[in-house]
Amino acid sequence: MKPKWSAILLVIGIILAILVFRFVSTPNRPDAFIHDSPQWNLPKGVKARLGKGKISDIVFSPDSSQLAVASATGIWFYDANTLEEQKLLTGHTGAVQSLAFSPNGKTLATASKDKTIRLWDTQTLKHKNTFISEFDSNDSLIFKYVSFIGDGNTLASLNTYKMDLWDLTTNTHKVELYMDLYVNIDCSPDGLMLARCRGNGVELWNTAEKKKKQVLKGHKKSVRAVAFSPDGKTLASGGFDDIICLWDVKTGRQKLTLKGHKKAIYSLDFSPDGRTLASGSHDKSVKLWNVATGKHKKTLKKHISELQKVLFSPDGKTLISLSQDSIVYLWDITTKKHKNTLTGHTDIVSETAISPKLSHRLLRHTTEGIKLSTDGQTLASRGNDWTVRLWNVETGKHRSILKGHGRDIFCMDISPDGLTLASGSADKTIRLWDVTTGKHINTLRGHRSTVASVAFSPDGSVLASGSWDNSLRLWDSKSGKRIKKLTGHTDIVRKVLFSPDGTLIASESKDNSIRLWNAKTGEHIYTLTGYMANYYRIAIAFNPDGKTIANGSVNQTIHIWDVATGELLRTLTSQSWTISCITFSPDGKTLASGGDILGIQLWDVETGKLKKNIETLYSYANTLIFSPDGNLLMSGNQDATVRLWDVNTGLEKKRLKAHTYPVNMISINPNGKTIATASQGGTALLWDYEYIFGSAITPN
Repeated sequence: MKPKWSAILLVIGIILAILVFRFVSTPNRPDAFIHDSPQWNLPKGVKARLGKGKISDIVFSPDSSQLAVASATGIWFYDANTLEEQKLLTGHTGAVQSLAFSPNGKTLATASKDKTIRLWDTQTLKHKNTFISEFDSNDSLIFKYVSFIGDGNTLASLNTYKMDLWDLTTNTHKVELYMDLYVNIDCSPDGLMLARCRGNGVELWNTAEKKKKQVLKGHKKSVRAVAFSPDGKTLASGGFDDIICLWDVKTGRQKLTLKGHKKAIYSLDFSPDGRTLASGSHDKSVKLWNVATGKHKKTLKKHISELQKVLFSPDGKTLISLSQDSIVYLWDITTKKHKNTLTGHTDIVSETAISPKLSHRLLRHTTEGIKLSTDGQTLASRGNDWTVRLWNVETGKHRSILKGHGRDIFCMDISPDGLTLASGSADKTIRLWDVTTGKHINTLRGHRSTVASVAFSPDGSVLASGSWDNSLRLWDSKSGKRIKKLTGHTDIVRKVLFSPDGTLIASESKDNSIRLWNAKTGEHIYTLTGYMANYYRIAIAFNPDGKTIANGSVNQTIHIWDVATGELLRTLTSQSWTISCITFSPDGKTLASGGDILGIQLWDVETGKLKKNIETLYSYANTLIFSPDGNLLMSGNQDATVRLWDVNTGLEKKRLKAHTYPVNMISINPNGKTIATASQGGTALLWDYEYIFGSAITPN
């Protein structure tokens, strides 16, 4: 190669390197984190999403190639083999409760708290159709569970009081059967019969004729579990009388009675060939029965807690049993011996639906805890620790944990420079996030229970946290190292906040006290008492001038205290029995409060008189914060919305519907031009400042 060409290539290489460096090192580029999966499908006005959110359901596709996970942000599609995210489906405005694949795997049905069922094409991952509840005003009639039945052309949905069947060939409502959500229901393989636990009996319903066919009576106490055999000819039922009844579905006659359990039967499942019935009981045992003769074949004992689920693998060679202590056992059906034990969840394994091999069945109850891939090779479990764990059924080895989903975000705060957001969670940790990119920076560990409150000092150098472990901790916000632990409260610390000048820290506890501390030395200064703390909500705030501090109580009162002396200056009497949130206006002259009535009150701080009552009419306010100029008030609400109110007129100016769970926290950083909102669904959203407030409000 000639020298001049070498020089030219060298120059081109340097230019390309500079361009690449500038691209990856520019954090404020809008596409700097566009390929980070939590940032997929961001709502309008949102700059970044922190976390994927609370998991409510998981389901395998019939061919076991896909795994769908319903979370607070939407429905995540994963490649079941590589566990790589494929897509985030959004559109529901409420939390997704249940998922179901059609038998051919071409359609996914999702049921949501927004009172709709959505159908999605699993190949294109696009929305196909929506079914809407006819009782839109009744929250008890929101769709809670959904399942395909029969040949897959019928979709069943279940809410608190009734079951709906939908014809997918015509996309019309087909059948309405009044059935209680809180009883167990199973559907025959052909989808024509429904079995429902009803007191001491089992009701059989004909879905085509839309009526109850008969009631099967044979139990002396409440029936807890029902299951159809694979050929649909036999129905098994078990309950609190410790017996199992086998019924002829056609005639309704009782064929056999199986006895042997010493406590209530909570789960039943037939083997794929229909010859064996497995039963799980609160006597901590699993029993195997010969369906033809009713004879007891084997008792499997290893669980140390009550059984809540038994499930055969598709090939019938393995039985899976789950107990209330979150331990899953795998049993070899041929040898009747224990194969493997699956552990790892740090909290109860909760409902996840049933195996796709049983896609014709409805969810049997909210205690279902495991899900099996159709090929029988992978077991998925979801715990209340908000993790999805995948296991190899044959070896019992743990394959992987789906990452990114978190637990409830209880608190958050943005650093004064607007670059870092701190969030406290039920997982006992504090996470620090880059506000510009939405990336996780650091995790602070040390609390022994839920982190209920976090607050940056005015100069941003220190982060204070309060926890359900009754303590406060001070952290170096840069290094993440703990500076000091403050103790003295005798119950959970629910709120910590710095005084405006950063010299004091106030902590509010369920022990009905507010303690003030020297922020530098950690020395306890004095304690404010004489009020009754709200068990669920915390309302406390410093006046911007730092001279007073206010807190809300459960007896319709708001107290205003002198910070210098600890003297009670004024008591405000509210219409709300419980004060759930308060905040001062930037000039310190107005106090806003929200509570257990549908309204927000604005108070004159100097006189203690009520200035204005803002009638919300929609939902309770969980958190309040004024805009920097004091003309607007933001409320985070129980109905998952964030609303902006005109302080002068009391009118609603804007409504943000991006969360799917109640909004607990709002934090504003005018300097960083960022607004953060956090929900009970375990996610936080970072909003564009001007999108929320408009260009009329200019940050200081």
